Amino acid sequence: MVEVTLDLLGAIAPQFANMTPERLEALNMIASVYVSDVVFGEHAAVARAFVIAHLATIGDNGGSGAVKSESVADLSTTYAMPDGTDGWGLTSYGQEFMRICEIVAQGQKDLFIPPARFTLAEE
Repeated sequence: MVEVTLDLLGAIAPQFANMTPERLEALNMIASVYVSDVVFGEHAAVARAFVIAHLATIGDNGGSGAVKSESVADLSTTYAMPDGTDGWGLTSYGQEFMRICEIVAQGQKDLFIPPARFTLAEE
């Protein structure tokens, strides 16, 4: 299994560049469930990095995704909203992972990540 390094993760999601090695190892293990080296080939590390960034973002937000709150007078309620993508649509990283899945499924060789969508950390 190709593991995601902090350098790659930091390039995609700078807020996670200082993730502890233990957390990165655990998230690498979880990401390997979603990303097979055989299926994703040379794109496996990048796909896994987006999965890790997605999971870390969800985890840092207390596991919540999109929510809706309603209030009437002194009463209020908050509940989770389905996003129609089994949770991948809750973060930009999950959305990008889904796009990579589509590219791999179509057999395209090159991944192009538009620069306007993600800001890469400076080296």
